[in-house]
Amino acid sequence: MAANPVLTLALSGERFTRRRILGSLLALAGLAAVVFWAPRAGGGWGPRPGWGLAAAVAAGCCWSGYSLLGKGLADEAGPLAATALTTALGTLPLLFLAPRSAQLAGRIAAAGGQAWLWIGYLVLLSTLAAFLLYAWGLKRLGAASASTWLYLMPVFGLAWGRGVLGEQVSPAQLGGAALLLGGVALAARREGG
Repeated sequence: MAANPVLTLALSGERFTRRRILGSLLALAGLAAVVFWAPRAGGGWGPRPGWGLAAAVAAGCCWSGYSLLGKGLADEAGPLAATALTTALGTLPLLFLAPRSAQLAGRIAAAGGQAWLWIGYLVLLSTLAAFLLYAWGLKRLGAASASTWLYLMPVFGLAWGRGVLGEQVSPAQLGGAALLLGGVALAARREGG
């Protein structure tokens, strides 16, 4: 995710501005604080590097490709059609996991009402609404500008983790969230604004 806005800006052909570069650097610094200085499973605070972080960077690179290709698709077909097509294509690789997920499907089917409410939230708001808004942003703002807003995902993750799950948030993570918000605000401002 962290690589997406920077890589998208570099490959999009959109104009580099001092404000956009400074905002992106601030957001990257904030992201590092949020991700690296998280609570450890054994207690205490500290960096948490590893394969998960490498996978997240690879995912950001993939999302950058989606942002660049999705911009053209959203321009041509509209945000709703772009979201439908990319969701269908993104589902195809998951079909390889389907045989392993039969047990999980049984557990989901037996889940109570509260679990189904959370599943509905994930499907409708976290996925459908979020991707529709992103496709709309790609069409209206351009790939580089729209991808800058993705830096807000860790801030929402911290807030939901704390509010819903009661997870601990370190002072470094709070500072990182402030840097993320400031970086996005700076990068998203229009020139002359």
